[in-house]
Amino acid sequence: MRALTRAFREWALAQPHRYLLLFGTPVPGYEAPAHTTQAATRTLGAFLEPIAALHPGSRAAVLEGQFEAGLADRDPDHPWSGPVLRLGVTGWTRMHGVVSLEVEGHFTQMGFDPGLLFEAEVESLIAEATGSEAG
Repeated sequence: MRALTRAFREWALAQPHRYLLLFGTPVPGYEAPAHTTQAATRTLGAFLEPIAALHPGSRAAVLEGQFEAGLADRDPDHPWSGPVLRLGVTGWTRMHGVVSLEVEGHFTQMGFDPGLLFEAEVESLIAEATGSEAG
């Protein structure tokens, strides 16, 4: 998990124009072609694998059920449990949020190291998945 998230952040900082092209503000009304959404699903799978290895427990059964049912509609053979999907989506939003704010320069005048904030979010995600306390 740590290696994957660090590689994502390092790539975004090294290639901000590409990061923003892929993850920046969407064009209203635009619907991505199926092959690009399939690629995004594979990317999420790479993020879900290390989360699944942490064996997260359920913390939001209704939401986890919705994630599981929604994915089952698109891929009935998916291997992911509701807790893994919930942590995958919430973890992704946290990583993406911190990286996006950093790439767009929103932390520049705030007087802290965005890398430390990112690392704290990664550790918090791992702690939630394992049921331990983040340090």
